[in-house]
Amino acid sequence: MNKLTVEQVFLLGLARMVWTKRGAAKVAGLSFNEETITETILLDLQTNYPGHVQVVAFNKLEEAQTGADWLWSFVNANGSQSLTMLVQAKRLENSERSYLKLDQNIGKRTPPIRQIDQLLATAKQQNVPALYAFYNHVRQTSRIPHVCGSLSPSSPDHIHGFGISLADANAVAATMPDKTFDKHCLHSMPLHCLLCSGGSGVRPGGGTPAMAASGIALLREVYALDVGDPDARGLRQGLHPMVEFALGLASRRAEGIADTESKEIPGIAGVVVMRDAE
Repeated sequence: MNKLTVEQVFLLGLARMVWTKRGAAKVAGLSFNEETITETILLDLQTNYPGHVQVVAFNKLEEAQTGADWLWSFVNANGSQSLTMLVQAKRLENSERSYLKLDQNIGKRTPPIRQIDQLLATAKQQNVPALYAFYNHVRQTSRIPHVCGSLSPSSPDHIHGFGISLADANAVAATMPDKTFDKHCLHSMPLHCLLCSGGSGVRPGGGTPAMAASGIALLREVYALDVGDPDARGLRQGLHPMVEFALGLASRRAEGIADTESKEIPGIAGVVVMRDAE
């Protein structure tokens, strides 16, 4: 059987957690909403990711008002290269049919602005890819596409891995107004496939930034979206300016210096920096 890297194993564990808890929440008649899932994922990243992680939250933004998203940045061990992307979470409704809020408007603006349009605009402003992270659970598991070539076809993780699936926001926008799971799963991949090692279980010399850039390119191939320019995949030498800002902000907070700048950042809830272990 092909192998996964330690980073992939961790990301697969996050997806398995979401799948399991969403299923348990349905049985119990309890809500396991997007914000709670995201906060649980961030906590697990902070405490258990096989590398160095810093989570820097900006001002507490209400997503319904601002369309706030998180910047995720994969950084290689020496910090010479990074891959940064803007991530928006969406939960599959308990009916297991649609992402009902996929086309929602944000705030009370006139004219109305769709959250997906704000996501794409913010990503363009920051010169990074925009991705959706879908939080899934379906009882009819035959609906889950088997797209991971590294897992055995008989592995339950072919199903559990779709607890968190990723899709390029441009592909999602091109598919609208269809909001169904069965449509959007066709241009989605399990979270751990973002860092695919081709089944080798070995992180290549370029580290997770290069792996994530390749994963995003695969997502975009579905709609033949241009990925010729490495910058269009969020891949760059050094750190993204917003990541540098977030790390500086975290340092100032640790020194007890008052935070005034983060309140001026529109549309971004915070930054997650995942640096490879040596």
